[in-house]
Amino acid sequence: MQNLIDIADILRERRRSVKITIDTHGKLVVFAPIKMNTQRLGEIINQKAKWIEKKMQQIAQVNIDHQTIINFKQISVCGTLYDITAGDTKTITIEKNQVIVPNKYYIEGSYIKHLLKWQRALGAEILTKRLETLGKTHGIGYKSLKIGDFKAKWGSCDTNKNIKLNWRLVMLPHNVIDYVILHELSHTYEMNHSQKFYAVLERLMPGWKQARLTLKRNNFLLGIYR
Repeated sequence: MQNLIDIADILRERRRSVKITIDTHGKLVVFAPIKMNTQRLGEIINQKAKWIEKKMQQIAQVNIDHQTIINFKQISVCGTLYDITAGDTKTITIEKNQVIVPNKYYIEGSYIKHLLKWQRALGAEILTKRLETLGKTHGIGYKSLKIGDFKAKWGSCDTNKNIKLNWRLVMLPHNVIDYVILHELSHTYEMNHSQKFYAVLERLMPGWKQARLTLKRNNFLLGIYR
């Protein structure tokens, strides 16, 4: 592998240590202290060369495996893949195994922007209803729900029982959506990830471990539309 610092995006910040990340496109991004000299920074990056190379290879493979979604040839809705096609419609619609996008959006070159708007609205609708249903089913209350667009997390719950969910969950299978929601509802009892927390989660969703594995395999979805 070539000199890593030469291929990295270096972002200088007011920080004490170096943070090394690989983005969803396989790009090496390094957050570095403002005053750290380039030679020392290069040494630190090179110390992580094996990890960086492995991570880049993993991301490259993910991009190959899921290229139809990443390149907007297909779209995932609740875990089902649909071909994206143009059609003589006024709005984006789902018909059989296709998501049909109005021809005018393709002509304008704006179909991805409209897909984002459509899928985000669909996510807000589905997640809001599902949280309400699961909360009532299990007798768990929460203060509020915010549907957001988060780069590195699927959901969260604060000490005041305010829940946040990533709209991108709508791309995942129903059981994975339920897992994330029940995970956050479990935090209304236990704010940490202690044994008590997982006991609550196990009671609410005995199959949560398999759902978590599926979620991790689909983390690439956090980078779609960016």
